[in-house]
Amino acid sequence: MQASFTYEITDFMAAFTNTSMNASEYLWNFGDPLSGSQNTSTLENPSHEFTAPGTYVVSLTADFPCMQEDIFSDTLTILETGLSEVFWNRQIMVFPNPARDYITIMSDRNYNEFRIIDELGKIQISGQIGMQNGSTFISTATLAAGIYFLHLSGSEGRYSQKILIR
Repeated sequence: MQASFTYEITDFMAAFTNTSMNASEYLWNFGDPLSGSQNTSTLENPSHEFTAPGTYVVSLTADFPCMQEDIFSDTLTILETGLSEVFWNRQIMVFPNPARDYITIMSDRNYNEFRIIDELGKIQISGQIGMQNGSTFISTATLAAGIYFLHLSGSEGRYSQKILIR
Protein backbone atom coordinates (compact mmCIF):
# COMPACT_ATOMS: atom_id res chain seq x y z
CA MET A 1 0.00 0.00 0.00
CA GLN A 2 1.55 3.22 -1.22
CA ALA A 3 0.55 6.85 -1.14
CA SER A 4 0.84 8.60 -4.50
CA PHE A 5 -0.59 11.50 -6.48
CA THR A 6 -0.39 13.43 -9.73
CA TYR A 7 -1.01 17.14 -10.27
CA GLU A 8 -1.78 19.77 -12.88
CA ILE A 9 -0.66 23.38 -12.54
CA THR A 10 -2.40 26.42 -14.03
CA ASP A 11 -0.75 29.69 -13.03
CA PHE A 12 -0.51 29.55 -9.21
CA MET A 13 -3.27 26.90 -8.84
CA ALA A 14 -2.41 23.20 -8.57
CA ALA A 15 -5.08 20.49 -8.78
CA PHE A 16 -4.00 17.25 -7.12
CA THR A 17 -5.32 13.79 -7.98
CA ASN A 18 -4.83 11.15 -5.33
CA THR A 19 -3.73 7.85 -6.94
CA SER A 20 -3.31 5.92 -3.67
CA MET A 21 -5.22 2.62 -3.77
CA ASN A 22 -7.56 1.71 -0.87
CA ALA A 23 -6.60 4.60 1.40
CA SER A 24 -9.27 5.76 3.84
CA GLU A 25 -7.90 9.10 5.08
CA TYR A 26 -5.64 11.76 3.60
CA LEU A 27 -3.50 14.57 4.93
CA TRP A 28 -1.91 16.92 2.40
CA ASN A 29 0.84 19.43 3.21
CA PHE A 30 1.45 21.83 0.32
CA GLY A 31 4.79 23.16 1.62
CA ASP A 32 3.41 26.72 1.41
CA PRO A 33 3.42 28.07 4.99
CA LEU A 34 2.51 31.60 3.83
CA SER A 35 -0.93 30.25 2.88
CA GLY A 36 -1.73 29.84 6.59
CA SER A 37 -4.49 27.36 7.37
CA GLN A 38 -4.80 26.59 3.65
CA ASN A 39 -1.37 24.89 3.75
CA THR A 40 -3.00 21.55 4.60
CA SER A 41 -6.07 19.62 3.44
CA THR A 42 -7.86 16.38 4.28
CA LEU A 43 -9.70 16.19 0.95
CA GLU A 44 -9.06 13.21 -1.29
CA ASN A 45 -8.37 15.38 -4.38
CA PRO A 46 -7.67 18.97 -3.29
CA SER A 47 -6.59 22.09 -5.13
CA HIS A 48 -4.21 24.68 -3.71
CA GLU A 49 -3.42 28.22 -4.80
CA PHE A 50 0.25 28.89 -4.04
CA THR A 51 1.15 32.28 -2.60
CA ALA A 52 4.20 33.01 -4.75
CA PRO A 53 6.39 31.60 -7.51
CA GLY A 54 8.90 29.06 -6.26
CA THR A 55 9.66 25.40 -5.64
CA TYR A 56 7.41 23.55 -3.19
CA VAL A 57 7.57 20.06 -1.68
CA VAL A 58 4.03 18.67 -1.47
CA SER A 59 3.44 15.67 0.79
CA LEU A 60 0.50 13.28 1.01
CA THR A 61 0.10 11.06 4.07
CA ALA A 62 -2.40 8.28 3.32
CA ASP A 63 -3.91 6.02 5.96
CA PHE A 64 -4.71 2.46 4.92
CA PRO A 65 -6.61 -0.39 6.63
CA CYS A 66 -4.89 -2.20 9.52
CA MET A 67 -3.34 1.06 10.83
CA GLN A 68 -0.83 1.32 7.96
CA GLU A 69 0.35 4.73 6.79
CA ASP A 70 2.49 5.84 3.86
CA ILE A 71 3.90 9.22 2.88
CA PHE A 72 4.59 10.35 -0.69
CA SER A 73 6.26 13.68 -1.53
CA ASP A 74 6.90 15.40 -4.83
CA THR A 75 8.51 18.70 -5.77
CA LEU A 76 6.66 21.13 -8.01
CA THR A 77 7.57 24.53 -9.37
CA ILE A 78 5.24 27.52 -9.65
CA LEU A 79 6.55 29.88 -12.32
CA GLU A 80 6.35 33.67 -12.42
CA THR A 81 3.65 34.76 -14.87
CA GLY A 82 5.91 37.41 -16.33
CA LEU A 83 3.70 40.37 -15.43
CA SER A 84 3.89 42.07 -12.09
CA GLU A 85 0.75 42.51 -10.02
CA VAL A 86 1.26 46.27 -10.08
CA PHE A 87 1.11 46.20 -13.89
CA TRP A 88 -2.12 44.22 -13.81
CA ASN A 89 -3.72 46.38 -11.13
CA ARG A 90 -3.38 49.46 -13.31
CA GLN A 91 -5.51 47.72 -15.92
CA ILE A 92 -8.24 46.12 -13.78
CA MET A 93 -10.49 47.07 -10.88
CA VAL A 94 -12.65 44.62 -8.93
CA PHE A 95 -15.14 46.16 -6.50
CA PRO A 96 -16.75 46.26 -4.01
CA ASN A 97 -14.36 44.18 -1.97
CA PRO A 98 -15.72 43.04 0.46
CA ALA A 99 -18.86 42.27 -1.57
CA ARG A 100 -22.34 40.97 -0.84
CA ASP A 101 -24.51 40.31 -3.90
CA TYR A 102 -22.23 41.12 -6.83
CA ILE A 103 -18.80 42.27 -7.91
CA THR A 104 -18.04 44.70 -10.70
CA ILE A 105 -15.02 44.16 -12.93
CA MET A 106 -13.67 47.10 -14.93
CA SER A 107 -10.77 46.53 -17.30
CA ASP A 108 -9.32 47.55 -20.61
CA ARG A 109 -8.41 43.86 -21.08
CA ASN A 110 -10.82 41.44 -22.74
CA TYR A 111 -11.51 38.67 -20.21
CA ASN A 112 -14.12 36.12 -21.27
CA GLU A 113 -14.01 33.42 -18.56
CA PHE A 114 -14.17 33.58 -14.78
CA ARG A 115 -13.91 31.22 -11.80
CA ILE A 116 -14.59 31.95 -8.15
CA ILE A 117 -12.77 29.41 -5.98
CA ASP A 118 -13.22 28.88 -2.24
CA GLU A 119 -10.45 28.49 0.33
CA LEU A 120 -10.47 24.71 -0.14
CA GLY A 121 -9.74 25.08 -3.86
CA LYS A 122 -13.25 24.12 -4.98
CA ILE A 123 -14.78 26.05 -7.87
CA GLN A 124 -17.97 27.67 -6.54
CA ILE A 125 -18.99 29.69 -9.61
CA SER A 126 -17.61 29.68 -13.14
CA GLY A 127 -18.73 30.84 -16.53
CA GLN A 128 -18.36 33.13 -19.49
CA ILE A 129 -18.37 36.90 -19.16
CA GLY A 130 -18.60 39.71 -21.66
CA MET A 131 -16.73 42.92 -20.99
CA GLN A 132 -19.40 45.38 -22.20
CA ASN A 133 -17.82 48.85 -22.47
CA GLY A 134 -14.93 47.67 -20.31
CA SER A 135 -17.01 46.38 -17.39
CA THR A 136 -19.16 43.47 -16.24
CA PHE A 137 -20.98 42.23 -13.15
CA ILE A 138 -20.80 38.80 -11.52
CA SER A 139 -23.46 37.76 -9.01
CA THR A 140 -22.03 36.53 -5.72
CA ALA A 141 -25.43 36.26 -3.99
CA THR A 142 -25.23 32.45 -3.75
CA LEU A 143 -21.85 32.46 -1.98
CA ALA A 144 -21.56 32.02 1.78
CA ALA A 145 -19.58 34.62 3.68
CA GLY A 146 -15.86 33.94 3.40
CA ILE A 147 -12.64 34.36 1.42
CA TYR A 148 -12.59 33.43 -2.26
CA PHE A 149 -10.26 33.78 -5.23
CA LEU A 150 -11.46 35.37 -8.46
CA HIS A 151 -9.67 34.08 -11.56
CA LEU A 152 -10.17 35.79 -14.92
CA SER A 153 -8.79 34.61 -18.24
CA GLY A 154 -8.97 35.67 -21.85
CA SER A 155 -6.99 36.11 -25.01
CA GLU A 156 -4.97 38.95 -23.46
CA GLY A 157 -3.93 37.16 -20.27
CA ARG A 158 -4.99 36.02 -16.82
CA TYR A 159 -5.71 37.76 -13.54
CA SER A 160 -6.32 36.52 -9.98
CA GLN A 161 -7.45 38.40 -6.91
CA LYS A 162 -8.60 37.50 -3.42
CA ILE A 163 -12.16 38.66 -2.68
CA LEU A 164 -14.14 38.73 0.54
CA ILE A 165 -17.86 37.94 0.60
CA ARG A 166 -19.88 39.22 3.58
